[in-house]
Amino acid sequence: YNEYKSYLRCMTKNKIISANSEDAIQNLSQTLKNDGVIAIPTDTIYGLACLATSTKAIKRLYSIKGRSFSKPIAICVSGIEEINKWGYVNNPAILSDLLPGGITVILKRKPALNHHLNPDIHSVGIRVPDYAFVLELCKHLENIPLALTSANKSGYPNAVDVEGFKDIWDDIDVIVDGGKLPKNTASTMVDISKHDKFHISREGREPEKTRSVLTTKYDMEEEFR
Repeated sequence: YNEYKSYLRCMTKNKIISANSEDAIQNLSQTLKNDGVIAIPTDTIYGLACLATSTKAIKRLYSIKGRSFSKPIAICVSGIEEINKWGYVNNPAILSDLLPGGITVILKRKPALNHHLNPDIHSVGIRVPDYAFVLELCKHLENIPLALTSANKSGYPNAVDVEGFKDIWDDIDVIVDGGKLPKNTASTMVDISKHDKFHISREGREPEKTRSVLTTKYDMEEEFR
């Protein structure tokens, strides 16, 4: 039995690759295209990701986290110019002031987005991380968006290193070790789907900067729900 446990530990360790390895992006792309689920470092915390076009992988993502299907998952794209493919943008200039970085913008979703991702929810959260590795991966996927959420069981603490989500390693296909991240703060989530109002549904990274940009530069009013 102890030998079997050692074998399992060895097999799990083989899933972990360095963010600096030459073929990391290629390996991840292939895994994702085969309906895989991966763990990656970002500019905020470690995340779980799969292709937003893969309904099978999205279901696995929810299962790994033990997350309710009523809770939506955001998507991640390679650049600001990709956002309007998946959400309706009222003012493109706002995106350039907020992104890339630790902010998730919530927009009214477009029909092009996989309807099995967050079904019955008319909006979508979109991230453009300020993290070269993730942006390179998204570009390598020919700009297919990633479904991206925190690498943990629902309700558990955010992870700043791979040890922080050790309890779900066995369920993940490839784990990218990017070392220990500097902060344990998720992105700020801000709804900018209305022309003149915004709503911050989660305060994370840089909430005051978000408020300042939207109220001062764009004369938008904050809604409290």
